[in-house]
Amino acid sequence: MIATQSGISLYRGDACGGPYFSKLLLVAYMGSMLILFGNFFFNSYILKTPTAKFGSGVVKKLEPLQITKSHTGRADLDSKGTARVDLPSSFTGGEVCYQLTPVGKPMPNLHICREVTDVDSSFELAGGVANMVVSWTVTMVVTLIGEEKKQKPKSFFTCCDTAQDPQLCCNSPHGEKKER
Repeated sequence: MIATQSGISLYRGDACGGPYFSKLLLVAYMGSMLILFGNFFFNSYILKTPTAKFGSGVVKKLEPLQITKSHTGRADLDSKGTARVDLPSSFTGGEVCYQLTPVGKPMPNLHICREVTDVDSSFELAGGVANMVVSWTVTMVVTLIGEEKKQKPKSFFTCCDTAQDPQLCCNSPHGEKKER
């Protein structure tokens, strides 16, 4: 429509519209638009040629969409220096990171004895000082879209296996790990 209006204005001369040079520029501009879009239409819809060449469109890489869930709390260690921490049942299905902070006394052997799994949303602490307190933070990163989800192994490791002496294993971060 603009090309038609520009052509009519140029045809009628100085009696219609703006100066003559602006009418020429507008007709040339509209002509180039018609040629470019006509070429696109002909190649895309008439010939149906693929346009998957570099530069023929916008190439985007999908950014991952991730949700981070965090829970914090305090755990009272029992007389053996162990504790079980229960998390909400919805706290599954992602990559879990732990942070433990002993309160009141250094605990160099404090460690995660059993991690959170898809079946049980709790973890266990071991190697602490009896009847002391540990502050903990557990963060889970769940990737919703954008990256392939990494498959977690079906089994998990624990150092507190009932087949061996739990005192030896659970109170030492260097205890032998058994696959359950």
